[in-house]
Amino acid sequence: MATESSESPPRPGQAAALPGRLGQWLRSSSGDHLDLSVRIVQVLVCVALFVVALVILVRTLIIFLGEPGGYPESIVAALDGLLVVVILVDLLHTLVTSIRRALIPVRPFLVIGVLAGVRDILSASARITLSGPVSSTTFTHAAIELAVSVGAVLALVGALVLLRFAGSHPEEDEHDTPMSPQL
Repeated sequence: MATESSESPPRPGQAAALPGRLGQWLRSSSGDHLDLSVRIVQVLVCVALFVVALVILVRTLIIFLGEPGGYPESIVAALDGLLVVVILVDLLHTLVTSIRRALIPVRPFLVIGVLAGVRDILSASARITLSGPVSSTTFTHAAIELAVSVGAVLALVGALVLLRFAGSHPEEDEHDTPMSPQL
């Protein structure tokens, strides 16, 4: 006697069903388990971002307060660490907002990119300024790094301006992250 499968064969254009418990788990309750799994991963990523931001903030403060003699270098390092924390917190806020709204907004990620680019510009400028006399090769590399960072920031700001005037969705406009500048 041949045993009949309780599953019907896939229709044309439909993917073959996964057999066994995995297929049953994925099909059950209209994907509720999959949605729950995605939410759990999103929450774990948010917790990890929070922990990393907190560790960087504490480490930056300890290093800054522990080196009272080397102010120019320690101020630049503290500013760099604080900008990383701001970027991570802005990213965390954006992820929490996207989890709540079940929508991934574009604008906050562009703002995070602008912040990261500005951080790179400030870091490169500080390295050039504080390092004293530099060789022509070092200066050329630093100038290329600055040019690329400035170009990336300008491109991202251009994308923000285009997004603003291209008829973005009004619900995105009213729920922008508070740390995001309004253009």
